[in-house]
Amino acid sequence: MTKSKIERFGTVSRLTPYPEDLKAELTFKIGRSVWGKGRYDDFRYESEIQNLYELDGDTIIFQTGFIPRVCRFLKKKGIKVVVEDHTGLDIPPPDFSKLTETPREWQVKAFKIFNNSPGGIFNIGTGGGKTRMIIDICRVYNANIVVTSQKSAILEQVAMALRQAPFLKGEVTVLGTLRNTAGGGKENNRITVCHSRSLLNAPITDCQFLLYDEVHGSVSDKTMEDLAKIPNANMYGFSASPTGRPDQRDPIIEGFFGPIVYTVTHKELIEQGIVSPVEVHMYRCSTDYIPTRYVDKKGIERDLKFATRMKRGYVRNEGRNRFISKVAQKYKDRPIMILCRDDLEHVFRLLKYLPDFTPVYSPASIHSKIGNSKKTRYGQLKGWGLIPEGYKPLGKNGQYWLAKQFREGKITKVITTSCWSTGIDLPNLEVLIRADGDRGEIEGIQSSGRIVRKKKKDAVLVDFYDCFNSLFERRSLDRERHYKNIGYKIRRL
Repeated sequence: MTKSKIERFGTVSRLTPYPEDLKAELTFKIGRSVWGKGRYDDFRYESEIQNLYELDGDTIIFQTGFIPRVCRFLKKKGIKVVVEDHTGLDIPPPDFSKLTETPREWQVKAFKIFNNSPGGIFNIGTGGGKTRMIIDICRVYNANIVVTSQKSAILEQVAMALRQAPFLKGEVTVLGTLRNTAGGGKENNRITVCHSRSLLNAPITDCQFLLYDEVHGSVSDKTMEDLAKIPNANMYGFSASPTGRPDQRDPIIEGFFGPIVYTVTHKELIEQGIVSPVEVHMYRCSTDYIPTRYVDKKGIERDLKFATRMKRGYVRNEGRNRFISKVAQKYKDRPIMILCRDDLEHVFRLLKYLPDFTPVYSPASIHSKIGNSKKTRYGQLKGWGLIPEGYKPLGKNGQYWLAKQFREGKITKVITTSCWSTGIDLPNLEVLIRADGDRGEIEGIQSSGRIVRKKKKDAVLVDFYDCFNSLFERRSLDRERHYKNIGYKIRRL
């Protein structure tokens, strides 16, 4: 075989003929999270080999995002390949006169790549200006565009910025519950902003560009099914951490959006004066020993379930919570955010020691029912004595209202769940205290993004070297390693 042809039909492409060993190139180990059914079974990731292709005679069918991968493979084998695009997309050239601000150095390079790529992922260091690039794409390209994400807080900011941007007045439609905070706009405008859950309510038939912010979170089965129904759009993803998922589902993202086509690192953003240098303060936390194993009735030593270990080591570890509150007082004169585990109980346990802080969480979480009972999470926490006297839980859109208050300087000290860990823009935040203990690389990159916006003082990220148990010590070392990989300066205190 000396030559072959790829035909692109929307999200699916066909190669005829194909070399037999190409099948191995499109076979991946894909993971999924599993909760054990047995009493002692723990949460885990299971991997299985999946063929991300189908065969039809001498034709192999695969997702369009794999075209660059397939072309590289064929080139190595000395096979000439021709790509025929049958999508029928007729996208006018960009009009850069609609840019009202001078593009940043990295954006000039990124725009050139965007203009020549029918898809791809832009790996933009956190704080680099992904939102601004999305807005500029909507301005300079007179195309039908759908902007989406799984993060409501991100979409709210994008929608409001788009509606206020020059040259876009009357061209933006906002779908779903985002209309409550970002406004709606008339239907069938050329730009649509919607949550990934509402993707099929957007005008996907006429969509030419799909822009997915925080694309690393796009791997749910529902989202993948909906993306597959978009007939012809060029799909682009944006993220500060597009790879490195612990469930090994990166190839699924590549199948829809393609490979990473452009990267700007945190170090480069600092050199360009776009973000602040970050200094990590690692405090040694040596509270009483926290056991993570126990002996059952048969005398067998077993690990506690993962959720139980995390609850004991972080959420209900009062010695650690007291230590965190003492450390927080050292930074009390600066705008500060304490990031907890995604658990309301952790927020309110810390609030006992820091009553002058404001709790932030998703309003739906505090009003949710516990199991099949009528009792709500708020009622449970109140029964445990964790709700302060006279405290009223946040109402609808409460977390967005508090973000506005923080940006305006009306509140400067908050304790939050993960609802503020990604995407939300808090330019005046100077100190982030990570009480969550999460060891994941993606979580480390995303959460630290809250403090890298350029400002007068250098940003400080506070974390803890938990040496009260070897399990939690290893998790601390993992986080420290992620910080070093990003390029942060680390001080052990």
